[in-house]
Amino acid sequence: NPNVAFLLLLIGFAGLALELFAPGTVIPGTIGAISLLLGIFGTVQLPVAAIGVVLLLLAAGLLVAEAQLPTGGFLGVAGVGALVAGGLLLFDTSAEEPSVSPVLVIALAVLIGGFIAFAGQRVMVARRQPFATGEESLVGEEGDVRVALDPVGQVFVDGALWRARVANGNGPIEVGYRVRVESIDGLVLTVAPIQEREPKES
Repeated sequence: NPNVAFLLLLIGFAGLALELFAPGTVIPGTIGAISLLLGIFGTVQLPVAAIGVVLLLLAAGLLVAEAQLPTGGFLGVAGVGALVAGGLLLFDTSAEEPSVSPVLVIALAVLIGGFIAFAGQRVMVARRQPFATGEESLVGEEGDVRVALDPVGQVFVDGALWRARVANGNGPIEVGYRVRVESIDGLVLTVAPIQEREPKES
């Protein structure tokens, strides 16, 4: 059935694309590879038009490019269009033989093509964001003063006690006040009081 073969091909493309965007996730790539193999097996049982294959490959390239290039969705729309055209022209069937449903092709192409472009863009945006680990991730966090900062004391931030000093002109800070981490020097935090907060009752 050409509809089943086309569906498996699309699932295969989607799974491999997601694996490409997020290597190591394994499940999308595995499902995609199995679906693609089954789709190819089903496809070779039917008369295939070369133009349909070329359009499907072009659609895959455009959707991957849309996820990585700032085109404002132009390549994504072109990729979905190529996917629709490729699906409609993929099988060279006669009037007596079953053919791909145009409604199915358009619906699946828009759904899966849009999903690939959207997921790819989200992954690329996440990759471009600054990656903070360890102590650097504490900058901007809030905590409580446990030992008065005059100018050096201790604060409780992110579930642990840290040695801390007061930022210039902001001390001393008594026990119970809320502070925000401004910077880190080795294992010593530089903090500033949060003026709107009142000291906590002990």
